[in-house]
Amino acid sequence: MLYSILAEFQAQPGPLSVSELSHRLCVPESALEGMLSTLAGQGRLQLVDGTSGPCELCPLTTLCGAGSGQRAYMLSEKADMVCACAPDGAGT
Repeated sequence: MLYSILAEFQAQPGPLSVSELSHRLCVPESALEGMLSTLAGQGRLQLVDGTSGPCELCPLTTLCGAGSGQRAYMLSEKADMVCACAPDGAGT
């Protein structure tokens, strides 16, 4: 399932809110929170709040998950290496 989460972020050019990811994966938000926390703790995802980091100067912040006031995450550089070596069908 963790690889499925990372794959969703790879397919998305920016942050995803927990709510949006929940809809895409058909997984309850409460179940996702723990998995997202694990991936963030491993440095594979980063929590974004729409006011700092890469979102600070983005004119689209209010349209994406980061600017919606919901918890949102985006892929970190470390995750690119992990997803590239994930076996086909892993986590599904």
